[in-house]
Amino acid sequence: MTEPANDVIDISVECDMERNRMAVTLTFERDFDGILYTKGFFKIDECRHTAPPSRFQRFDISLDKCGMQQKSSTDNFGGTSSFANTVVVMNELEWGVLEMWDKAYRVTCDFGGDRANTVDYGLQVPNLDTENVAGLMAMPSCRMKVVSGDNPMLPGTNDLFLGDIATLVIYIQESSKYIACS
Repeated sequence: MTEPANDVIDISVECDMERNRMAVTLTFERDFDGILYTKGFFKIDECRHTAPPSRFQRFDISLDKCGMQQKSSTDNFGGTSSFANTVVVMNELEWGVLEMWDKAYRVTCDFGGDRANTVDYGLQVPNLDTENVAGLMAMPSCRMKVVSGDNPMLPGTNDLFLGDIATLVIYIQESSKYIACS
């Protein structure tokens, strides 16, 4: 007799721009010994996850590989950036075939804006029910100052005279959490 599906009872997403990854943690009803992979990338090793049987499985996905989709918006103050992918949970690794109890989850990392972590149901993937899971990370605090001269490390100034050389410096507070863009 075939054992019923091993349902996911909790799923969470951790967004980490510094390490350029999305970490998806799934909690199963019982030890999971199948495979997790991003939709369309079953045969790519870095886009799939197999581990010893455990109720808890953590799948790290690169933000620039494995079919990751990025969308940026300036609709909200400060703008937002979103990364999304679909994680497929295949219970039976040995056959390598999707079955009726396998599922897919749409996972997203939203940077900026006011969205809370959510799980949404209803995204259609052929032969699979899907659920959305979102993680949230605040946008960095940007600051600017005007310095007298061309050394950006000087403290800001309040007084400049016509003809003085000045530099406008824009910087990110807590910069260790964010990557530099040029």
